[in-house]
Amino acid sequence: MEFKKRLELFNSEKLLLYFSIFILIACFILEIFIILNFPLAGNEAFFATRATYLMEDGEIPNTLHFNNHAPFAIYFLGLFSVFFELTTQTLHLAAFFWEFLTLILIFFISKKYFGTTNAIVASAIFIVFSISFSGTIYNSEYPSAFFGLLAIFFYLLFLEKRNAHYLITSGLILSLSMWFKQPGFLFFLAILIHQLYLFSRKKQSLPQSLKNITLVTLSVLILSVPFLTYFLYHAGWMFIYDLFIFNIVANPAHSRFLIAGKFLRMMVQSFGLFIIIIFGVPAQEKESKNNDLISFLWIASIIFILFYFMSYELFNLHLINLLVIIIPLSMFYFTKYTQNSLRVIRIVLIIFLFTTFMVSLEITLREHQKGEKFKQEEIKQYLLFEIPEDSAVYSIHDNYYFLTGFKSTYRYTTVQPNIDLTKFKDFCNYLDTLDYIILTKIQKKHIGAKNLNCVYSKFTSIKTFENIDATGQGNVEILKRTPHS
Repeated sequence: MEFKKRLELFNSEKLLLYFSIFILIACFILEIFIILNFPLAGNEAFFATRATYLMEDGEIPNTLHFNNHAPFAIYFLGLFSVFFELTTQTLHLAAFFWEFLTLILIFFISKKYFGTTNAIVASAIFIVFSISFSGTIYNSEYPSAFFGLLAIFFYLLFLEKRNAHYLITSGLILSLSMWFKQPGFLFFLAILIHQLYLFSRKKQSLPQSLKNITLVTLSVLILSVPFLTYFLYHAGWMFIYDLFIFNIVANPAHSRFLIAGKFLRMMVQSFGLFIIIIFGVPAQEKESKNNDLISFLWIASIIFILFYFMSYELFNLHLINLLVIIIPLSMFYFTKYTQNSLRVIRIVLIIFLFTTFMVSLEITLREHQKGEKFKQEEIKQYLLFEIPEDSAVYSIHDNYYFLTGFKSTYRYTTVQPNIDLTKFKDFCNYLDTLDYIILTKIQKKHIGAKNLNCVYSKFTSIKTFENIDATGQGNVEILKRTPHS
């Protein structure tokens, strides 16, 4: 009896609130550390080099294009570079900019529909998972997630007020999400399915559902068709190949369209975890209001999770990430919402948040101890000292173009991180136009024996940097053209 009385006096809601505020503050401090101390990672150099070309030349050269990435992430960095010089730190800052906007949006959506306490908890969950999954690395998932979530907000307003202007606005913003990252289409798909769901539940007629689907589709096309026309005119047919065909026919382990693993992790943290907070609302309230809103968010989460299951990356460590989302989600769904059960759920959430933060902190410190930032700076200084400014240099990794300002001249399409140069029959002849080559261990695995033999027949190794892991390179070897080769 004594324990039961103490349990009744224990205010788990306030404890979860205060702990969420602590997590928010701690994560912001950790974010600042990452921005200032982490090296180039992921596709940051890819976006930065193309943004530099864009600002210097007015367009992205046909030799580079966009590979398998939608273009707006590059164009944003070009605009960003007007105010900030593009460096490793400012690239991280650009990522934080979109992450912070998404955090604010999650807070205000949660506050509007589920109250201030749930908004703070939802924000804490988002930021701790954002660090865990992404580590404040600039990529197209960040802005795509922000605009997708913003579009969803206007769709929720449409469900609430039934004003077509909100639906049109949602469609216009959805197009921006897709042009930052192709899987922004999943937001659009969620709206279409939810409209059919409302018809199936007899909440609206079939003509009304079809009308809404048509309206949001036309809104998406209003912006998308001009964008597509512009990029086709400037980049040609390869633009379609890079953005769509390549992602469908490429090795599914690395496709960014059907197998959009990284983007979907962003979506799971934005919505799957957001749903956890939604189902903390007592059952009787859910039955009387927000039914359409909750049904849409469930449909959206199911779509994201289904696509997550399609990801090859799921069979790596990311399986754990999915499980720690589904377990508390299930607990909320099957709970009867008694006060004691809600206390248990809140305690589980506190443990969940604390564990995730500690894991993120441990990973951050371990990565920092590797000294990747120092290694990248060491390679940069060597290249700038060793290689004359007007030399013709080739590297499959954009890191060294970005760090040194060298220009790329070779057209390639990547299946990140597997670069298969065996397809390019002219590669050996292309080597005759070069002065230096920067090879990485992972590239050598995919360059093909014939091409690799051609490299070493014409070039001499002058320097090797070992244990370069920030972008999965393994090591970095610098080769110089052999005289008279």
